[in-house]
Amino acid sequence: MVFVMSDLFLRAAFETFWYFALGALPTAIAGSSLLALLWSGVLAEKVDAAKASLLTKRFLVFGATLFILGAPANMAFTLLLRGRLYVPDDPFVDFLPWLPASASALGLGSRGHYLDAGSSVLLNACWLVLALPVWGAALATYRRLLKHEWQW
Repeated sequence: MVFVMSDLFLRAAFETFWYFALGALPTAIAGSSLLALLWSGVLAEKVDAAKASLLTKRFLVFGATLFILGAPANMAFTLLLRGRLYVPDDPFVDFLPWLPASASALGLGSRGHYLDAGSSVLLNACWLVLALPVWGAALATYRRLLKHEWQW
């Protein structure tokens, strides 16, 4: 029993490490792309710079909160579903709270595939069950972090 639990904790620590180490890159790329669109509007003088600066701050705080709070969901997703519903293309990051599971878990290569019990619908439903609480917690945390901006 001790060996099984220590193996589980080791796998959980491994998943969490790789979530932060490798999951930050696609999150940063997606976030940077959205911010580039916003600031291109500033350069084209279609968006006010002060408003864009405020939106940038809000986006960065919310994005970081969402990513950090997604770590336990990534751990649960991979420990409960990997090897039961699917085999990933790369064994490092299977769950991102902003990217549905069939896209992130299987990867873009040809080695990722569903197992007999798995399907894209089932995997995305499992992703949604984990992603909704992460988004809810991120919104609640975001509101607490920037509570001075929510006063009317």
